[in-house]
Amino acid sequence: LLTGRNGSGKTMLLRCLSGLENRYSGICRYRGKALPGALPMVRRETGFMFQNPMHQLLERSVLDDVTLALRYQGYSHEQAAQAAAPYLESLELEDLQDRDPFSLSTGEQRRCLIAGLLAGGATTLLLDEPFTGLDYPGAQKLIEHLVRIREKGYSIVVCTHDVNKIVMHSDFCMVMARGELVFSGSAEDLRHRQQQDADGLFL
Repeated sequence: LLTGRNGSGKTMLLRCLSGLENRYSGICRYRGKALPGALPMVRRETGFMFQNPMHQLLERSVLDDVTLALRYQGYSHEQAAQAAAPYLESLELEDLQDRDPFSLSTGEQRRCLIAGLLAGGATTLLLDEPFTGLDYPGAQKLIEHLVRIREKGYSIVVCTHDVNKIVMHSDFCMVMARGELVFSGSAEDLRHRQQQDADGLFL
């Protein structure tokens, strides 16, 4: 969990970690290796989901969007569809694969993007404000999918200002304020700090 108030620097940190932003001081490391040297591995193993799914959907069907990375990797359309089938099924998109992604609900669009990232080979997901625009049932459904994905061995960084939605499912929590890390620790430690000094965490 990466959290903090709006404008605290959460999205910028994700962009630095994903290699989308290179104007920063200090060192970003991925699996112990410093960027930019680790960029090929970062781009191969991480998937970044923007806050607004409309900025990331590119194709005219769910299937084509989910298989886009695979087809860039040289898969034929048929091979890509076969490789993507487990991800479409696990994210409950198999009945929507012929739909235009822009006709889907916000929650369905986010699941479409996650399926595409996983199908493309990402083992680490960087999700920027994935609950924005979702009602309670939609947010809970997305959380259920994220929990199942994590249980399969994937790493997930959820960037959100809404701590309560996801903190109970988080293994490790970081809080940012004014561009700096002001807390890092377990979910239990974060809840304890909130009870004692919520203002100090800027939450």
